[in-house]
Amino acid sequence: VEARKAYDEQIAKFPKEPGGYLRLGNKLSQEANAAGGNGYGPEAEKLRAEAIACYTLGNEKAGPDAELLYGKGFALEWQRKRGEAIECYHAAVAADPDFEKAWRRMFDIQAGAIQKGSPIPEPVTPAALITLAKKFPKSATAAMWAAYFLKNERKAEEALKVVLPALKKHGEHAGAFNQASAIAWSLRQSNTRLAVEAYEQLYACNPFSADAANNLGMIHRDITGRYQDSLKWYLAAVERAPESQDILNDCA
Repeated sequence: VEARKAYDEQIAKFPKEPGGYLRLGNKLSQEANAAGGNGYGPEAEKLRAEAIACYTLGNEKAGPDAELLYGKGFALEWQRKRGEAIECYHAAVAADPDFEKAWRRMFDIQAGAIQKGSPIPEPVTPAALITLAKKFPKSATAAMWAAYFLKNERKAEEALKVVLPALKKHGEHAGAFNQASAIAWSLRQSNTRLAVEAYEQLYACNPFSADAANNLGMIHRDITGRYQDSLKWYLAAVERAPESQDILNDCA
């Protein structure tokens, strides 16, 4: 009771800031999920409806806010309103394309349908999420997910075209960097030129990472036979990861 009173006071004092709505909505959702021992029943539904109303009001007054939209979507899933929930997750990434939790939740819904052998809801099919992610070319998180789904659709070259430009401004984004590196590695035999170009771009995006340099060293050693280039990249990798026995051995 005291916590809810404090959140109400925060909302009254700062009606155009999302924090109070989010804390109250999350508190109500947590109480709803614990009610009745399993999160269902009249009391749970009452609390959940209050939570959804709080998230909705917060978005009207202080939004659109990705956290509020995500909270509303998750509460709607408890009400078995998956279509409305997915709409909230789409809106959350539109509000903040780098909001990882909404991308992850849509992926989980897709994966859950596949696991059960059920039809994938159209808004979270790989094609739909690729289209959604491509709307935010400056977001490394969106590019990471687009690349992931394109890779799974066996469109590795297109995946690199999506993720590499985003990394030019966000080379520190580990998820996008690792996704691009894995895709480039998968192309080292079938399209060596593109793989080399991709790793050179990754190195330029994040020269503090030894991975790109190390993989370039291996490609030139094992595939192109350009040993001078291989040594150059191995030495760069050693400089960045002098403690790695694997890189030291390969360089030697």
